[in-house]
Amino acid sequence: MTSVELLKALAPLRPAVDGSELVLAAAPPAALAAAVRALQTGLRAALTGRPWYAYGADGRGVGPLRGGALDPAAVIPWSASRLCVARDHQWDVVRSAWRLDLPHLFGPPPARPPRRSATAACRCPYLPLRAD
Repeated sequence: MTSVELLKALAPLRPAVDGSELVLAAAPPAALAAAVRALQTGLRAALTGRPWYAYGADGRGVGPLRGGALDPAAVIPWSASRLCVARDHQWDVVRSAWRLDLPHLFGPPPARPPRRSATAACRCPYLPLRAD
């Protein structure tokens, strides 16, 4: 689910932005409450038209757009660890539990390179040790 899709689902609750807060006319349905907490920065970005950013643990932008910006119509990159909307004074931390409990909000995890065996990693010829 993307921020834009969630915004459409929340339309009857008249979502709005007040400063840096997401405001709903009523509490979201229980099925959407966790997604609202996880995507509140994306919802605010979609409502205000401001850029939405994602950064990884290394401090680099992980969004597909310039400067690590995200598209509210796309899922959050798996490697994102912090989210914010332009001109916010603080970052939202991406909780590990969100990736486990709400996998539909995130892109696929990065593919890991195949593991090499210990002998494949050594490029030197095998030299037996002598017992003299």
